[in-house]
Amino acid sequence: MKKLSLITLCALIVAAPFSQAQISSNTTNSFSYIAGGLQYTSLENKVVSSVYFDSDSYHQKSADSLAGLYFRGSWNFSDNLFAEFRSDVTTREALTLTHGLFGVGYFQPINDAFTLYGLAGLSGSNAERDVLNHGQDGLVKVNREDNGLTGEVGARIRLTNSWSIEPALRVADYNESLQELRLGNNIKVSNYMSIELNAQKRTVAEYDEVNYQMGARYTF
Repeated sequence: MKKLSLITLCALIVAAPFSQAQISSNTTNSFSYIAGGLQYTSLENKVVSSVYFDSDSYHQKSADSLAGLYFRGSWNFSDNLFAEFRSDVTTREALTLTHGLFGVGYFQPINDAFTLYGLAGLSGSNAERDVLNHGQDGLVKVNREDNGLTGEVGARIRLTNSWSIEPALRVADYNESLQELRLGNNIKVSNYMSIELNAQKRTVAEYDEVNYQMGARYTF
């Protein structure tokens, strides 16, 4: 997933100056952009964030929140087709949660203020925790990784000249199915730049997380 993120990011940066896509004043059909910023993750149930063993005792800490970064890149490479990459990484003490996605989608403008889209691809998630053991093993990494097919349907709705919302529903075929509800808020400050204020909820079996994102988007 890390190699995929670096390759995709480089491709987007290289392709941006040569893109034939026109900068549109209508953010509902602008599917060539790079975005990123800060993310705060709230967990419905506490999870173990660190584990420490020594010769005669066991220590454990739990957490119900993490903080980190998110990144999104999208390229409208032909007509109404686009490719998109997403990644977010949050951490707390020895625990790190990572989610990633790469897919190809199709968007269809309905009118000047409303666009529908669909996306299909691959996604993955990973929960990694360092366990410190003052025995022979030293530092041990324990992780749980899920990968599978994913699909998403969503819309872009322009409410004012500078404010658009982006509701979406995504599912992923992991060992236990993932459901994700997302509501993006895009506030334009120029034809090229906008502010993102996003919220999303992910559910896998009994595990729930709610993410809040604040960042910026550059449209090319």
